[in-house]
Amino acid sequence: MISPEKEAEIQQRIDDEIIVDAYNDEEVMMSWYCYLQDNISFPFEAEWTSSRSSSANKRTQRKVQVVDISSEEQCERGTMRTGDLRRN
Repeated sequence: MISPEKEAEIQQRIDDEIIVDAYNDEEVMMSWYCYLQDNISFPFEAEWTSSRSSSANKRTQRKVQVVDISSEEQCERGTMRTGDLRRN
């Protein structure tokens, strides 16, 4: 758990660097999209957790290779390209 001071520092950085010119939810979302597109190096390994499983109430986890960010249009709709998740 991070300290309240560190959390405030992180939020201030987000406000100053990422969403500084965003005035509604759509602009905030696109600000994050642009920030991530400019600052993430692909590919990278991640752990994907799903709450959906064949066993009731059981989460599944697996390591995946993230190769790209979803398109701007998919992000606007709140969808993600699950086809880009590759098992390692």
